[in-house]
Amino acid sequence: MEHKVYIAGKGAISAIGNNVAENLASLRALKTGVSKITILPTRYAETLPAAEIKLTNAELAELAGLSKE
Repeated sequence: MEHKVYIAGKGAISAIGNNVAENLASLRALKTGVSKITILPTRYAETLPAAEIKLTNAELAELAGLSKE
């Protein structure tokens, strides 16, 4: 079966990078992104590591160009 695929853009935010270039560089450098929890409010922050995006919701909204309303 043949299907056309259209790509309108690309993007990625993860625990290893805030854009495609940072993610690719981290993957090539074998970085895991797992570290101490600093953004997510959780009782496990001092005991469990996580692959956390190190941006607040407000920072993510700003990067996405979302309204502050």
